[in-house]
Amino acid sequence: MQAMLKFGCLLSAIAVPLLTVAAEAPMTSPDEATKSVFVNDPTFGKDPFFPRSTRRPLPKPVAVPSANPVSVPPEFPDAIQLKGISLASGKKLAMLNYATFAEGEEADLRLDGQVVRVQCLEIKERSAIIEVKGVRRELQLRQGL
Repeated sequence: MQAMLKFGCLLSAIAVPLLTVAAEAPMTSPDEATKSVFVNDPTFGKDPFFPRSTRRPLPKPVAVPSANPVSVPPEFPDAIQLKGISLASGKKLAMLNYATFAEGEEADLRLDGQVVRVQCLEIKERSAIIEVKGVRRELQLRQGL
């Protein structure tokens, strides 16, 4: 019995201050209560129930144009080769990938499934200067030809 009395006193000693604190706290209306906000950001967090889920894939990055665009010069196709040079009827001819060009001549070559416009500007004794997409290059004959 004495143990029950001590427990009752202890219980009242704890409960009374809690009740007074609860009574002093102002009641908030439902409009003033803090509401939960759900942010659906696929770049942050994961689904706690299905962490390996692919329902929220990451968005694909969008290229943002810069204020100073850097122009990349067109590349010269490495597949163009000078196969041979000949002199026929006083005219120099250059064989580029099995197509024959005279000086100043322009034609299309098929390279790796794409059509490329090639212009032969000048034919020398062991080389030819050609232009592709505005880029000029001097192609040399292989050694031994």
